[in-house]
Amino acid sequence: TTAAYALARLRFRGRKALLTGLMLMQMFPAVLALVAIYAIFDRLGSAFPAIGLNTHASLVLAYSGGIAMHVWTLKGYYDTLPVEVEEAARVDGASKFKRILHIDLPHITPTILTLFILNAGSILSIGFEKIYLMQNSINTPVSEVISTYVYKVGLINANFSFSTAVGLFNSVVNLV
Repeated sequence: TTAAYALARLRFRGRKALLTGLMLMQMFPAVLALVAIYAIFDRLGSAFPAIGLNTHASLVLAYSGGIAMHVWTLKGYYDTLPVEVEEAARVDGASKFKRILHIDLPHITPTILTLFILNAGSILSIGFEKIYLMQNSINTPVSEVISTYVYKVGLINANFSFSTAVGLFNSVVNLV
């Protein structure tokens, strides 16, 4: 929300390049960037161990690319909200916190709920391609997730009924 607000309301150097970058992030699948992301975190890990491979920071940075759609959608909302409403509140003496609480938040709630509903179905979906492409004989016992398990049991071991049941269970949990 804060990034969308800044992109919609503030004028700064590099704003158009950042908006273009957000749009480009939506155009290409994340699988294309796996090797590059791995190489970047491998090199960063030698210089800065806190953001190297297998750290919380690398996980946050790797998955932050998924917020591009949210930022773009929320920026569209802020573009439609008249600046005069915030200026009137500022003239009336409302602090920045009060403007956010009483103007922005009530108006942005439907947009946030819409984005939540769009993503709620993929809560248990980590990304089959990312995990499957990075698995090897060493890390497979600890990196198995539902989607890779369904693939291996269903297609490789030809146990279609069991893999269908597991996949259906995953879908039901996502639906709930």
